[in-house]
This record gives sequence, structure tokens and C-alpha cells, in this order.
Amino acid sequence: ATVAGSEIDHAVILMGASVDGSVLDHALVMKNSTVVGSTLRNTIVGEGCTIGEGSVITNAVLADNTIVEPGTVMDGGRIV
Repeated sequence: ATVAGSEIDHAVILMGASVDGSVLDHALVMKNSTVVGSTLRNTIVGEGCTIGEGSVITNAVLADNTIVEPGTVMDGGRIV
């Protein structure tokens, strides 16, 4: 995993994942996912996902290979 310039609180980032300039609070980021300039709270990010810059994802579960466009705001829900 690669983490740079981020605020991490109670989060797990698996091997191969990349988190840059983001806030993770009670989050799980699975392998080969990328999170850039985003906020994740109480969220599970599946394998191979891309979270676009400026996104705010709260109380969500994202399936493998989900692409979240920059600036997306999501509170609750599942993408499966």
C-alpha cells in the first residue's frame, strides 16, 4: 500500500492500494484501489476501485472495480 498526505483514522489499506491526499475514517480500502483527494467515512471500497478527487463517500459499500467520478457525494448505499 502507498499512503501520502492523508489523514487516516481507524482504516485498513490493503496491499497494492494507493491513498493520496485523502481522509479515511473507519474505512477499508481493498487491494489495487486508488483514492485521490477524497473523504471516506464508514465505507468499504472493493478491489480495483478508483475514487475520483473531491468525492465524499459515507456509509457505503462499493463493489470491485467501481469507478467513482470526481466530485461525487454519496451518503449510504451499496454499489454491487
